[in-house]
Amino acid sequence: MLGWAELSRKSNQEGMCNMTLDSSHLIEIQPNREPYLFIENVLEVNAKQSAINEIYMKPDNWYFKCHWEGDPNMPAMMQLEAMTQTASLCLFWADKPPNKLYVVSISSASFRKKVTPKMTIRVNADKIKEDRNIYTFKSVIRDKKSNVLISKAIFELMWPKQSD
Repeated sequence: MLGWAELSRKSNQEGMCNMTLDSSHLIEIQPNREPYLFIENVLEVNAKQSAINEIYMKPDNWYFKCHWEGDPNMPAMMQLEAMTQTASLCLFWADKPPNKLYVVSISSASFRKKVTPKMTIRVNADKIKEDRNIYTFKSVIRDKKSNVLISKAIFELMWPKQSD
């Protein structure tokens, strides 16, 4: 298996990555850690443009135990986190990636279906605008099995300057 550096260089030369990253590679490229890591099975990354990530909803995920008794589902804020983490892969995949990113705004968020245990969700994130160090993304979550829209949002990620 190629190490992260070799894999990153190879995929950046081709402009896009189609692969699955294991958890050790994920830890190298982004700062979130379990249990707050919502990057699981990265299917595609196009540096500074788009990413696709799939997540299997393990029945023992911590949020299912407290949200809601008798009707476990992934909280909306966790869905937003999955969207922003997936989008962040686009920027962490860049030739000179940031050390960190900040969510600076979320708009047009909509939640239509529940995310429940044993479901696999597909998170797509696409950059729609770039203004200096602010990147605007549109992201959607769909049920992998039925392709039904679960949630969507538009949000901005800030790539802080080195002094921030």
